[in-house]
Amino acid sequence: MAVASNFSLVRAVIASHAQGAANRMRREMGRRGLVIMVLLMTLLVTVLVIPLVGWAATIGYFGGKYITEPFMQRMLGLFLLMVSFGGGVLSGTTGGGRQIAWESYRAFPVRHAALFAAELVASLLDLVPLMLSAMVIAHVVALGIALPRAVPVLALVTFETIGFVLITQTVISSLAAALLRRLRIAFSALMGAIGFASLIFASAVEGPAPSLTAKAVMSRMTQARAAIEVAAEWFPGTWGIRSVRHAANGNYLAALAEHTYPLGVLLVGVFFASRLMAREVASGGIVASAQASRLWSFRSPAYGVARLTWLTLMDSALGRVGLIAPLLTIVLIRLPLLHWLGTGLSTPGAYAYVALSTSAIQLNQFGLDGHGIKSLFLLPVSTEDLFRGKSWGLATYFLLQAVLLALLFALVQKTPTMEIVAGSFLGGAFFLTQNMVGRWTSAWLPRRLPRRDMRGTGAPGALLLVSLALTVSTGAAFGGLYAACQRFAPAWLVPVNVTVFTGLLILDRLTRPIAVRYFEERRERVLEAIG
Repeated sequence: MAVASNFSLVRAVIASHAQGAANRMRREMGRRGLVIMVLLMTLLVTVLVIPLVGWAATIGYFGGKYITEPFMQRMLGLFLLMVSFGGGVLSGTTGGGRQIAWESYRAFPVRHAALFAAELVASLLDLVPLMLSAMVIAHVVALGIALPRAVPVLALVTFETIGFVLITQTVISSLAAALLRRLRIAFSALMGAIGFASLIFASAVEGPAPSLTAKAVMSRMTQARAAIEVAAEWFPGTWGIRSVRHAANGNYLAALAEHTYPLGVLLVGVFFASRLMAREVASGGIVASAQASRLWSFRSPAYGVARLTWLTLMDSALGRVGLIAPLLTIVLIRLPLLHWLGTGLSTPGAYAYVALSTSAIQLNQFGLDGHGIKSLFLLPVSTEDLFRGKSWGLATYFLLQAVLLALLFALVQKTPTMEIVAGSFLGGAFFLTQNMVGRWTSAWLPRRLPRRDMRGTGAPGALLLVSLALTVSTGAAFGGLYAACQRFAPAWLVPVNVTVFTGLLILDRLTRPIAVRYFEERRERVLEAIG
């Protein structure tokens, strides 16, 4: 009876969350918006989902054919770890967080366990976990095709892997919220820890990175194989893959026994994530400083809006988390395996990730203003000045990210100055593109962003599709151009990236009046959605 009652509570909470999201989408998206959403969905499925799902299925099928090899079992376990843990970290650091407003259910007799279960299910419907789940399912189905006798235990592998995605995302977002509540101490400690770890990595991996030739890659992979095999023995996915091998041989009891360890790790993760989330909700998010703010002046309306945007960003959870993105990027780049495989594309990849970390703010430029947008719209400030000031404030924030990333590249990665300069202009190209598109999406699909916590932004599906499509297209275009110059014409690396940045700067200026007119048509809708 208790289980049925908890299930009913979970179902009711999820239904309420889904109904609210559906109502918001119907209000904000007209026929034109639905057409755009369908086009974006088609584009993303074609260029992103199908290749990733096909890649996962291919690995599953051919891995199943050679699953008797211990090394193949460990590689399949590594793949599941990359999808579950890596995907969860990616989702948790790029806006994934609490999907359900727990505070609104405090007045009802809803148990913490029921709310937490509803939170996990609601998180599964977010775009990034949904794509990762599709990859896991394709991988497992392909394994089942290669090993039909293992089908009974593949459901457990699927459950465990998707569970690790959701738990990792929840833990990362909750830890980010806890970090922000103790920003000064934790940020300093994090800087010191990352610097220390980077020095260890730098001393362990000496010499320049090799070129990305097949011979160099195979040589480095051979050197790294022993270390990978030792670590992979403790990956939960490796145990799951061994259970698949046992099931393929008809030994189902041994297959079930292999799941003791991954299920135990998953239960520990569930408990840890549940406690973190309970503490986050109980704390009420980030507590604002009680110190009175000093009055400040400005030379022009646009400059005043720029300063207000900057202060709002630095006072928000999303803005503060964005400052950690360069540090996380350097840690990922300094991993020995990535260093052995070559770091030629580390610079464009790093700036692409930093740009992605602020996409929720760029594509919804008035979201953090909250109720203050009423005062902002009542001021004698033109829409042109509003957009100009928003761009300046966001550009200052990006400049801080870029300087931090450039310093880390120079001091830790020992990246040549020419690449750092070219990478900075490449990052500027990412910023300008997102900022231009953001003027339109800020008027098309406005959404109030949480300012004091890391709860999910509740962005409409169309906005998430725009963000992903923009990231994929700009990453392929700008990153591909960067890689081509680096490979075939290193002397042109800086001039080409400066030219791209300058061209986008001109395009930004030319398209601003059109975006201003569209925003003025939707001004009341923006005020209703955010204020």
